[in-house]
Amino acid sequence: MQMPVDKDDIALFNAATRVELGNGAKAAFWTSRWLQGDAPATIFLTLFNHSRRKNRSVAEALTNDKWIQDVDHNMTERTIAEFVALWRHLQNITLLPLQEDRITWLHTRDGQYTAKSAYDLQFVGTTKSLAARTLGERKCR
Repeated sequence: MQMPVDKDDIALFNAATRVELGNGAKAAFWTSRWLQGDAPATIFLTLFNHSRRKNRSVAEALTNDKWIQDVDHNMTERTIAEFVALWRHLQNITLLPLQEDRITWLHTRDGQYTAKSAYDLQFVGTTKSLAARTLGERKCR
């Protein structure tokens, strides 16, 4: 059964969460915010765009340096610079095989996801129409 999510849903989830690595099985290598609070795809966009496999978990990507095999080897100077920078960051990463990744929802005080907080997040920066406010006030009376 396929999940009813699209690219926008995934982008929202990744922007609204932070991941503390454990075994690296849940965190997406490129798009989860596990590398010093950021997603590698946002820090190393040129390298991300140059990578062929974008759906590996951190554990999969780091095993035998598979993330390196995923990079198209026809690289520009910018891509090489990002490659080296990411490689340096990864030298300090240690996965903990017996500990699951911890995903923190950034839009609640306790870090726990709620449907209400996700719904509210989708409408940040929007305002209710005057008609919706008036209708809501009538229902409350």
